[in-house]
Amino acid sequence: AMHGMVWVIVLTVVCLFFGVLLFVKFVGQGLIFGGAEHVSAQVKNTFPNVATAMWVLFKVMNGDPGDLEALFEVMPFFKLVCAVFMIISSWAILSILTAVVRWEFHLAKEQCSRWLWWRQR
Repeated sequence: AMHGMVWVIVLTVVCLFFGVLLFVKFVGQGLIFGGAEHVSAQVKNTFPNVATAMWVLFKVMNGDPGDLEALFEVMPFFKLVCAVFMIISSWAILSILTAVVRWEFHLAKEQCSRWLWWRQR
């Protein structure tokens, strides 16, 4: 089960990092606003670099979008972007993790059943 869980963690980190790169480039550097000079300091400080953006999106992934309030005030449609990110990063990843763990338990049960059958012979 650990092997499968490691891959789920890798998938989570890749998904999070992809989101970080998009948010730093489009929001932090102001590409979505038409340039860095059109971005308020509060919005720019939400995603100033990869490390800070990783922490902010990790919190969003876990259901705490409070750091994005300044962005929501400037562009309300980002609430939809945030919801989609939360669904992909949290719900979908959790479903994959559940499926992996369930499959590993199924394989362990099969192996145990074969061992018990062999022992009874």
